[in-house]
Amino acid sequence: MACLYKIIIVLIVYQVAALKVKVGFTEQPPQFNDIYFNDTVIFQIKGCILECVMHCNHVIECMSVSHSTASNECLGISEGYKKANNVKGYHSVGWTYHLVLDSRCPRKRHYVYSEVIKSCFRIHSKKLELQYRDFDTECDKDGAELMRIDSEEKQHLIATYLDQYPLAVWIMFQGSRKLAENHWKYNDGSIITYFNWYQSQAYSSGAQNNIVVIGMRQMDGYKWHDLPVTTKGAFLCEILVS
Repeated sequence: MACLYKIIIVLIVYQVAALKVKVGFTEQPPQFNDIYFNDTVIFQIKGCILECVMHCNHVIECMSVSHSTASNECLGISEGYKKANNVKGYHSVGWTYHLVLDSRCPRKRHYVYSEVIKSCFRIHSKKLELQYRDFDTECDKDGAELMRIDSEEKQHLIATYLDQYPLAVWIMFQGSRKLAENHWKYNDGSIITYFNWYQSQAYSSGAQNNIVVIGMRQMDGYKWHDLPVTTKGAFLCEILVS
């Protein structure tokens, strides 16, 4: 079967553990084209774009692909790029870039997908007037929730994703605590067990009925801070895909 040169969306059905999983890819804006990746490549094969995407489907770390129609080369990329200015590669004519998305990720809403954490996620960085109480409402518009960062693996993956954005603001995600209580909790009340604190953080003082939340900044290497619940900033939304 001949491969098509330009495809906006392709749905591929393949068998994994006796379950059919649908995966698609979307072609990126022109500024993502003509880039040869040299730093985040996890595989390199020969094949058409459909074969390229299918191979990415079977490599758990693969989030996107770059393909050359001239040489039929395919590169599997371990990052999901949305900002071309910080892509880790160099100019090379004829290459096109595609995010590989789970079909349950919202299309045209700037989400990326990681099979490693089984999550569609994105950063909201335009409505910087919002506070913690507003974040879930915004995420819910996409059928998402404020992100939980519950492992070192997820922390590292999200930090790598955020590196493509020049963010000088707080980056917020799930986690809050009443000062009268000992435990940090997610929004559903379950207790948080993974933390990535910055130096002497998590020792807030104040009235016992005050609430503090968790945020991080690029300038601190994405280490966590406890912050007033009124803190404004960017925030992470995610849709867990089981």
